[in-house]
Amino acid sequence: MKDKRGKGITRRDFIKKMGYTAGAIGVSATFPKILKPARAAAKDHILVGRPAPKTGPIAAFAESSPWLDNRALAEINKEGGIYIKEYGKKLPLEVKILDTESNPTKAAEIGSRLILKDKIDIMYVSSTPATVNPVAGVCERYKMPSISTMMPVEMFLHGGPYHWAFDASCRPFGSQ
Repeated sequence: MKDKRGKGITRRDFIKKMGYTAGAIGVSATFPKILKPARAAAKDHILVGRPAPKTGPIAAFAESSPWLDNRALAEINKEGGIYIKEYGKKLPLEVKILDTESNPTKAAEIGSRLILKDKIDIMYVSSTPATVNPVAGVCERYKMPSISTMMPVEMFLHGGPYHWAFDASCRPFGSQ
């Protein structure tokens, strides 16, 4: 495989990009199952909160996120978005991405802001425990569905119980 400069793409970069793509596909497939249809029907779009470490020491984990997020959104919205059966219509997705600055405290603040101020419909978070864990905790507090990818589920086995935070396989963290 070749990148734009004609050089080969590294195996690590390829696996990282494929992981993001698989996560985006998994997230898009789970929306109809866990999205609160009543809130979505009152809107003209579905707003996804996306805390991401765009700066700071773990920013490399979110480096490809804008490209992947835009690509997934384009595919999902190409035909009108996600069909909400209960309301008989499709709603396009919009994503609000905010920088956590690679800081767990900032990640929790961003998660709270997205839920309380921006009134998101669902949270999508990925990268490392420093980003995912605090956001999952905030989502549990406010009963906001949260999906995470690229995160070892073992980090949640000692916490919980989790009823609103899901990993890419769509099971509550810590469940057997």
